[in-house]
Amino acid sequence: MDPEQHFKLIPLHPPTQTLVVCTDQAASYMWGMEVDYTRDETPVIKMGFTLRYRPLDENSQPLPEDFKTYTYTFELQDYKTLYTIRARVEPSKGSELCRAGNMCHLHIALQQVSSKLPSTETDGTGASQASQHSIMYEVLADQTMWAVCGRTAGVLTLEGGLRQSVTMDVMPLTGGFLPLPSVRLSKYIPADAKHTTSKDGGRKMEYVGTASSVPRLQPFTPGQVYNFSKAQQVHVLPASNTLQGDLSLT
Repeated sequence: MDPEQHFKLIPLHPPTQTLVVCTDQAASYMWGMEVDYTRDETPVIKMGFTLRYRPLDENSQPLPEDFKTYTYTFELQDYKTLYTIRARVEPSKGSELCRAGNMCHLHIALQQVSSKLPSTETDGTGASQASQHSIMYEVLADQTMWAVCGRTAGVLTLEGGLRQSVTMDVMPLTGGFLPLPSVRLSKYIPADAKHTTSKDGGRKMEYVGTASSVPRLQPFTPGQVYNFSKAQQVHVLPASNTLQGDLSLT
C-alpha cells in the first residue's frame, strides 16, 4: 500500500496461515478495509500483493528448493459502499409457507449508506442535484423458477440516507429451495428534466420507458452496492394439485 495513504487493512484470514493447494485448485485471501464515510473523496489506492511459495513432494513435504516470490500490483477505486440491498419473499396473507403456483410478495429494501455521494457527470443534460441520488432498480428472475407480476423496474430518489422499500408480487413456478430473484441497481441520469413523478407514501418514484424520456444508466462498481440477500434461498412447497399416488403390490 502507498505509505502516503492512511488506510487500515484487516485480514479476514489467519495472518500466519500457510495454504497447501493442488493442481487446478483455487485459494483466496481476504481483507477488510476501514473507510471514513465523513470524507467525500475516495482517492485511488495503490496496492501491492506479495506471495512466497515453493513446491511440495507427493507426501506434502517441502522440496529442498528456495522460496519463489510472486508480486502483483493493482489500484483500488470506488471502494465505498453507497447502497445496500435487502430482499425477502413472503407468502400471501393466510399462508405460512410459499407454494408453487401461488402468489407471494417480494419485499426489497434499499438503504443509502452515506448522504454524501460522489458527483455524477451529467454531460450537459442539466440534471439536478437530486438526480445524483436517483437509482434504478431492476428485478432479474430466472423465468424457469419465478414469474414476476407487474413492473419489474423503477427509479427511486434516495435523499439524506433514507431507506426505501418496494413490494411486488411474484409467483414461484416450482417447488424446492429457490434462490431469490436478484436485484440490480444502476445510477439513473435523466435525459431531460421532465419526468412523470408520483408520490407513494411520501416517496418519490419515477418510472422510465416513455418515448419522450430515455434515461441514461451507469452501472455501479462491485464495491459500491452490497447485497445482504445474495445467495439466499426460500423454501417453496410443491403445487397443491400435484398428483400423488401410492403403489401397492399384492
